[in-house]
Amino acid sequence: MIETPKEGYAKFSGDVKWLFDIGTLCHMIGMYKVLENVKGIDTVEVRLPDGNQALASKVGMVNHGSNLILRDVLFVPKLTCNLISIY
Repeated sequence: MIETPKEGYAKFSGDVKWLFDIGTLCHMIGMYKVLENVKGIDTVEVRLPDGNQALASKVGMVNHGSNLILRDVLFVPKLTCNLISIY
């Protein structure tokens, strides 16, 4: 889902845990086990980084410690990376 970095762009090494994304309006995660306080929601259609669409039907929070707690994180099972929305 993520293209090979082009010249002049940073290359991630190892496992990518989170990506910052200015193209999303919501935080999204593909790893259910990381979510806390999970709640069911009306199904939401989201566009994946590869242009395909997927459905989210759960939302929760992700706790990265006392300095960073992400709320209203959509669980998107087809997502192969985790996105932090910055807008």
